[in-house]
Amino acid sequence: VSVTQILGNVCHKSALMHTTIPVVHTIKSLTTGGTAVLGYIMYRQQTPSVAAILMMVGGVGSALLTSIQVEWVGVAFASVCVVADSFRALIGKSVLSPNPTQALIKVQLLSLAVFTPVALFYEYPSFAAQAASPAGLPFHSLALSVLGVASMELANFCFLTLTTPLSHSMLNSFRSLVLVASGAFFGAPITLRFLLGSTIAISGVALHSYKARAPTKTPAKDKAA
Repeated sequence: VSVTQILGNVCHKSALMHTTIPVVHTIKSLTTGGTAVLGYIMYRQQTPSVAAILMMVGGVGSALLTSIQVEWVGVAFASVCVVADSFRALIGKSVLSPNPTQALIKVQLLSLAVFTPVALFYEYPSFAAQAASPAGLPFHSLALSVLGVASMELANFCFLTLTTPLSHSMLNSFRSLVLVASGAFFGAPITLRFLLGSTIAISGVALHSYKARAPTKTPAKDKAA
């Protein structure tokens, strides 16, 4: 779980460095489909509604994508992020089930232990140069960034303990729409295309929720037995 968490975060940031935010978040919406496929392969988990997944991915894509000009390096990083996040949702659910708090602490400590040497190796030169400059290191910005990431991961895992990996991945993809919509508070325009795509994605989430709650029909043979 720690490895997939680190891999997902690193690939997400790397993808954003090479291509646009809409492209990255559109590809990341495929995590829902990845979780469904891997869930069936690994645990034989059934998908409540394939149509709901298609509506979710299609809605996010139509809402966010304004151009098909992409950088393939960024697409590759985002694709690896999709696989990592899908594995993390599935494996994390089983790891967190017995004792969520204890498991979460272990995951975060392992992630810190594994990722810190890698981060220092790549980031130390730029950190050292910035620290030597008159402006110095932006400790407040760094602290807020760390707090934001830690809070997001905590909320992610806490939510995972309350629902299925597929529902978790679906609502996690829906977060992209919320991020874009929040830009309206800073003067970013909200287009008709975004509203239509968001409506399709929300309908997909609603359909998934309805199908997941619907009682499973018992085959006639089992009833007879």
